[in-house]
Amino acid sequence: MYVFAYPKSWGDLKAISKDGVDAVLTAFTKTEVNHDNNSGAAAVAYNVYYTGAGALNANCTLKFE
Repeated sequence: MYVFAYPKSWGDLKAISKDGVDAVLTAFTKTEVNHDNNSGAAAVAYNVYYTGAGALNANCTLKFE
């Protein structure tokens, strides 16, 4: 399973490539998570992209764009 998260304010991913060649964005599911650490600061929304177990082999390099 792969998980990639970053602040939602950065926008959606345009592409994910595997080993510099294969387009694999469709292998990922996107969801939004709001992080609030109860410090009194504003909650931060994150985009989270994840795959299911076995969706991609463990010996690959992913590039997120």
